[in-house]
Amino acid sequence: MIKRFFLKLFNLQSVIFILLFMSGLVACVSCSSSLLNDYKQSCVSLKEQEISAYTLRIINQLLVTDYLNSTNTDIDNELEVAAEIFGGRVIVINSSMQIIFDSYHRDTGKTAVMREAISAFKGNDTSYYDWESELGFYTYGIPVGSEKRIGGLIMMSYTLESEADILNRMSRASELISTLIMIILAFLSYLAAYLIARPLRRLRRPLALIASGDLDVVMDERGLYEVRTVSSSVNQMLGRVKAVRDNQQDFVSNVSHELKTPMASIKVLADSLLMQEGADEATYREFLTDINAEIDRENKIISDLLSLVKMDKKADKLNVSLCNINEILDIVLKRVKPLAIEHDVEIIYESYREITAEVDDSKIIMALTNFCENAVKYNKEMGQVRVSLNSDAKYVYITVQDTGIGIPEEALEHIFERFYRVDKARDRATGGTGLGLAIANEIIRMHNGMVKVHSAENIGTTFTIRIPLNYRGQITEKM
Repeated sequence: MIKRFFLKLFNLQSVIFILLFMSGLVACVSCSSSLLNDYKQSCVSLKEQEISAYTLRIINQLLVTDYLNSTNTDIDNELEVAAEIFGGRVIVINSSMQIIFDSYHRDTGKTAVMREAISAFKGNDTSYYDWESELGFYTYGIPVGSEKRIGGLIMMSYTLESEADILNRMSRASELISTLIMIILAFLSYLAAYLIARPLRRLRRPLALIASGDLDVVMDERGLYEVRTVSSSVNQMLGRVKAVRDNQQDFVSNVSHELKTPMASIKVLADSLLMQEGADEATYREFLTDINAEIDRENKIISDLLSLVKMDKKADKLNVSLCNINEILDIVLKRVKPLAIEHDVEIIYESYREITAEVDDSKIIMALTNFCENAVKYNKEMGQVRVSLNSDAKYVYITVQDTGIGIPEEALEHIFERFYRVDKARDRATGGTGLGLAIANEIIRMHNGMVKVHSAENIGTTFTIRIPLNYRGQITEKM
């Protein structure tokens, strides 16, 4: 129960909401922190520029009055004013490290042992600031002589109280604004997550109906591109599933009829024969010939069904060997020739060279026989079937072209589907079950080959079969 609760809680909408909210929150905090830091840097920079300008003016006065060697009341007053202006403390140190002025009047005359003072005499200006104590510190060397050596120091501390007060107000305002932004951000993130997840939630009910077996559901193809794509794919899948279901139902009906018809004919013929007492040998021969034809028809249907069952169960493995494709086609055309004579169809065979390939000869013969028999059965009177054989460095190409009735364009993509028949009435008349092309295509596919078909109604159909010369290790490529 707890696991299901957490799984339900951790859904797409929650993930999107968290990601959007956290992204916005990080951006908001970073922006606020950056603005406050920029303000701090700006305050310190301006304060140091102001102090530097003021200090340089005082240094000029110190040098003019030789203050480092003899005190001057006016300079003392100037330094007192500087300490008052900047709200801090001003210390002047001479070259002997003696403090000659202290605005706090505490360390005058003492020796300066401060680390900052020692560093400044080495030529390193020292400055730092502390926002917690709201104080800054600045040290400036006093150059003397032509060599511009450091002859003294001015050390000045200054207050950042007003700037810190402004910074605190800015921080409070930033926190308030950030809170408002987070509230708005949470609302917008929830709204965006809801709108993104809503189309997916809409898919839940129709998908549940499909899972329960209702194939008449139509998915709504509106909304986001990804949702439209998924819905469209599901609709296409349902269309194909329904088509396969309908074809299977038709197949079961047709096969039931086809299986019953020979048996019914055999029953009628046998009963008729039994009723004719003392029939002569010619009558028996006539009836038995008809019974034999019906048995052959029954066997053909059963053989096709068994072939499909074997392929479905992957039990029918290929027995590949190096075979002469020219001889295979000779065998196929000899088998088809009686049928061609019966339908008054001319067969033209073109072979450009002797070709050998690694194939299962019995299965290839079965597949090619299917293609050639169809070309004869669905041809016109006085029509032609042109069979050609060629190859390149990698593949065998076999073309079976007829001048028959052709295949409607809308049926081309279905002709290799099992149980599919373009013209059910004509197929029944010719003894077709809708399995021949499916079996032939499956055999070619098992050889890592493929079949391509072009057709135009009342003009004819062309099947192009491509099979690798070397069976092992071949990968089917697009023709």
